[in-house]
Amino acid sequence: FYAGDNDIAAGRSPEKVFADFEQFAASVHERLPDTRLIFLSIKPSPSRWKMWPQAQTVNARVKQLVEKNPHDVYVDTSASILGADGQPQKDLFRPDGLHMNDSGYANWNKLLAPVLSQQSRPPGTPQVFCLTGKLPWPIYQLRTKSSSCFPT
Repeated sequence: FYAGDNDIAAGRSPEKVFADFEQFAASVHERLPDTRLIFLSIKPSPSRWKMWPQAQTVNARVKQLVEKNPHDVYVDTSASILGADGQPQKDLFRPDGLHMNDSGYANWNKLLAPVLSQQSRPPGTPQVFCLTGKLPWPIYQLRTKSSSCFPT
């Protein structure tokens, strides 16, 4: 689950963005109690760098909430994006400085591989997960074979 980036850019406060996630998670767990949410932290990006402190506030609060539920997992994406200088690595982004390119998503695949491999799935579920940035938003594609994605 990735959310909050556009909300902050639209002027919503970190408190509102967190409250929306909290409400979403509660609703999911109420209706589908065995559902596991994997929350990808709001990413730092060159074009929204000035909003990074607000994103960090949301991320910290979501992490605290997620850690209270054994079904849920928090994945910190910032380490895969920030360079040694503490700034977003521009080579991981498309020219707009907001959306990640294939290299950026490849980094996320590396982060998510161990998380997804630990998740149980029903028999017959495809054995490969792939995060792709080919569309305007990332999508997990469930595939049976792929050389560009990670096996689980």
